[in-house]
Amino acid sequence: MKKIVVLGLCLLSAAGVFAGGGAESGGQGKSVLKLASYFAESHPASIVMNETFKPMVEKNSGGTITVELYPNNMLGAEAEFIDGIKMGNIEMGLIGTMLSSQFPALMCIEFPSLFNSAQEASDILNTMVEDICAGMETANIKGLGVSINGVRAVSNSVRPINTFEDMKGLKLRVPQVEHYVDMGKVWNVNGVTMPMSELFTAMQQHTIDGQENPPTTVLASGWFEVQKYIAVTNHCVAGNMVVVGKRYWDSLTPANQKVVQDAVQAFVKEETALYIKNAEADIETLKSKGLTITYPDTRPFIDSMKPVLQKYMDKYPDLKRMVQVIESKRK
Repeated sequence: MKKIVVLGLCLLSAAGVFAGGGAESGGQGKSVLKLASYFAESHPASIVMNETFKPMVEKNSGGTITVELYPNNMLGAEAEFIDGIKMGNIEMGLIGTMLSSQFPALMCIEFPSLFNSAQEASDILNTMVEDICAGMETANIKGLGVSINGVRAVSNSVRPINTFEDMKGLKLRVPQVEHYVDMGKVWNVNGVTMPMSELFTAMQQHTIDGQENPPTTVLASGWFEVQKYIAVTNHCVAGNMVVVGKRYWDSLTPANQKVVQDAVQAFVKEETALYIKNAEADIETLKSKGLTITYPDTRPFIDSMKPVLQKYMDKYPDLKRMVQVIESKRK
């Protein structure tokens, strides 16, 4: 069904081009800015996109840009809406590190063990956007900012995680990204790659035992209904790139480019603040819904990833350079 929706958008976009209207006609007249993400509507990212980004763009562009938000994989899973952005059928998106095999510098926005807090990650990464995304314009993608997914934890339906050793043998979903696959290996879990859009059903049917994402995401996505335990491992502060299709960006007037960029900066700041404000309360809400929350020693989870980070730094000079910049900026 999602592929049909994306195909429909492709056809509508093509029709707009042949009609000679909107942003495709050199930025004159009105245009629609479709923004896709995999976050549920109650996640801080979706809330701030709706309450801050959308009204800022529409007001400050004088009504020449209409923003349509598509959260919760409405335009397909991450791989599908990334393809939509590449092809120019979707104007903007919040993406993770799925493109890191092609653009390794992107790994730095959510590599376990790199940051001490969400605020630190936001402050540092948003000074590095141009460098992180330097090569991505070849794929028609331009980075505008880094929002905060959150500080990751591990949930499952089998047993409480009180120690690093308790992870052994769990069937754990990991993102479709190579360094997360390696994380599963050093954690001694049975790592299963799949998109976020498939997680609820996979956990409900026990295809997998659990996953690792911030507790805020567990709450917003309703995964607490099919999970029993959350271990607050804090192994990774994860970010998302706010990206725009380069052809769409180039079609905007300089004034409207500034409007979109200013709205992204406001979104990044407010989304980080809302995530931090709600993070502890979200854990308490999950506890009230019957989940058992544990606090294992976080060091083994973080330390286990340091050799993995070194492996990828050795493999990818662009990532190594990003990590060196991050380390120079850390307090």
